[in-house]
Amino acid sequence: MTTCVCSSASATLELLTDGLERGGRAEFRDPTGVHMTLYVERLQDARAGSLFIVAHYHRGRELVPDPEVALLRRSDAWTPLSIALPLSVVVTAGNDGIVIGGRREEHRRLVKLVDVWMANVSANLLRHSVPEEQRMLPAITMALSESPG
Repeated sequence: MTTCVCSSASATLELLTDGLERGGRAEFRDPTGVHMTLYVERLQDARAGSLFIVAHYHRGRELVPDPEVALLRRSDAWTPLSIALPLSVVVTAGNDGIVIGGRREEHRRLVKLVDVWMANVSANLLRHSVPEEQRMLPAITMALSESPG
């Protein structure tokens, strides 16, 4: 069973998290307002790898995730651990990246969701985004100039 995201989703996640230190955050905003702002945060480093949150949030009195995905970054792969949506949270793997027994189907669907979501982020949001930190700009510009089409 595949527990990790595909290589193109991994490449997008690498681009989004490049240079983030533990506790570091980045926001990617679409100046046209068509795409929701993407928030990325490096939570902590664990024995198995680094833990990240990637999320879109609806703004109101509180931030409401739509979705918020926790991921484990190992040296060779990204593994989704959980997803939070308005009014629900589903945990499919532990912080060690091991899929929880009885959650294999949910985990497979979460991996697919992240694969498709990162393809959308790469194709749409990153092409138009204005990163909050200028340190991200050269990496995004370089990746976009190297991508086909």
